[in-house]
Amino acid sequence: MAKKKKAGDRNDPFVSFNFRVEIDGIEVFGFQQVDSISNESEIFEYQEGGVNNFIHKLVGQGKQSNITLKYGITTDKSMYEWRKLVLNHNIDKAKKNGTIKLVENGKVLKKWVFYNAWPSKWEAPNLNSMEDSVAVGLLELAVERIEEK
Repeated sequence: MAKKKKAGDRNDPFVSFNFRVEIDGIEVFGFQQVDSISNESEIFEYQEGGVNNFIHKLVGQGKQSNITLKYGITTDKSMYEWRKLVLNHNIDKAKKNGTIKLVENGKVLKKWVFYNAWPSKWEAPNLNSMEDSVAVGLLELAVERIEEK
């Protein structure tokens, strides 16, 4: 028989979350969802005179997507404090390196390292007293470079 929850029982989001993040070497949160780890290259098309069967495609600048992190809310305010650095125009202090880890049964399976990231968006969770679930917040990071390890 399942144990019934009581008011004040701790709900630890690390139990069901499969992603963790380190920022400047400090693990800060377990994550439920990480979106948009990607990069792409700009494409320049060049049509050569007299060549009608194809168009040359040349490589332009690379671009990293923003990374969206969804995390279980705790009493820790570090994510919002990080965002406040940007709001207060302290972008040089706000830029940080970090690692996103895919974790299964405590073992790191994969890592993505990001560089010079800063929070471009912070979102508090939707609050609904009728739901019995972890409140989930959102942090979007603008990043200069991402490497898969």
